[in-house]
Amino acid sequence: LEIKNYISKEDKILINTVPSVVNKLLEEGVSFSTVGILNMAGESIPIETIHRLGVKELDVYNLYGPSEDTTYSTYYKIEDKEYSNTIPIG
Repeated sequence: LEIKNYISKEDKILINTVPSVVNKLLEEGVSFSTVGILNMAGESIPIETIHRLGVKELDVYNLYGPSEDTTYSTYYKIEDKEYSNTIPIG
């Protein structure tokens, strides 16, 4: 989890990771204020994660694709709205 050591050194950075890493960073109090785009894939994104991130300040995407070739087939831009049980994948 070296992201926390670099996230504040640049501006408008792109992070591509799994939701569990984002949750860990949020638990550690890491600010996402320098992030321009946050792509999450590989796991379901908990709705609580979206609430904690504040998606008004950055572009957050839920990416989906077959894991055997690590290619993203679809994506969904997460908006600042209420979601029922899950975040769409596209």
